[in-house]
Amino acid sequence: MTSSIILMVAIMGKHVVRNYADGDFDAYYQLYKSVLSPQPWEDVEAEEEVKRSVFNSLFYSPSRHFLAFEDKRLVGSLWSLINPAYIERHGLYPYIEIMVHPQSRREKVGKRLLDSLKQRVSEGAIKGLDAFVEGRNHGAAEFLVSEGFERTKKGFLKMERTLKEMGRSILPKGFTVRNPILPNELEAIVENMNACCSTMKDHLPYTKEYIGTRPYIVDRTNHNGSFLLERNGELVGTIFSTFETKPANGGLRKGGGIYALGVLPEYRGMGLGKALLQKSTEWIMSQGGETAYLYLDAKNAPALGLYQKAGYVITKEEYKYRLELR
Repeated sequence: MTSSIILMVAIMGKHVVRNYADGDFDAYYQLYKSVLSPQPWEDVEAEEEVKRSVFNSLFYSPSRHFLAFEDKRLVGSLWSLINPAYIERHGLYPYIEIMVHPQSRREKVGKRLLDSLKQRVSEGAIKGLDAFVEGRNHGAAEFLVSEGFERTKKGFLKMERTLKEMGRSILPKGFTVRNPILPNELEAIVENMNACCSTMKDHLPYTKEYIGTRPYIVDRTNHNGSFLLERNGELVGTIFSTFETKPANGGLRKGGGIYALGVLPEYRGMGLGKALLQKSTEWIMSQGGETAYLYLDAKNAPALGLYQKAGYVITKEEYKYRLELR
């Protein structure tokens, strides 16, 4: 992790806010667990996954990560990520995630963290801040609204299903499925993924750099769960899978994630998406997976219908809130 210059700010004589620094991860992870564990809709990720998805992200910087301490105990955290693809389409609106220990939520810790970030970005070109909130997390939504955020029309759904034996995936005549050759074919895969999403109004273009950091690419054990759909040598669709073993209810939960299911617009309506989804599900089951999950845009009605017909149910809804700074 990258070291940073520490910014110290005294708050009300009781709290201190400073930037994240090397050596803070253990305290951060304990805060992370204390905040997410009481929320039944949240999954508490293992330490290595948190490091990968946040601190090792291409878009993370300690200079935009603030921690709040009370008597040397970490009670709050706020970090922001700047995704170049998102900025290219929507302007400078970093995504933020804020966490405050349940016992400190009445002490305006969240406000102080947010004010620290606002001060840091006030002299730059950043236009505002975006945050995603689960629909049942009323406290977080109320806090954001009280700080000037407004709920937008953008939202995401998490869907899950229990896996069980099913028929084999069947492709129409002339189509074949194979595993990709990575990293050699990554550029062609990214190009195809963007072409598959070309009909989506708010699609943010994927980049080779971003996709190259995803768990289905980084972890070679997942490569056999990645599938390319071809017709006469032409790449017309993709799907990627991961297999995961996570702590759950005192035991281990074995399951998998499904990502980037896409078929070129001219080949839709032929059952190809259904066949790819089943192919991915078969692979997760072959690894011992008992459940599968996926995410999609809440406005993507065709994909929602496909997943519901395949037995997936909505388990989580997230909505975007935006604060305009300029």
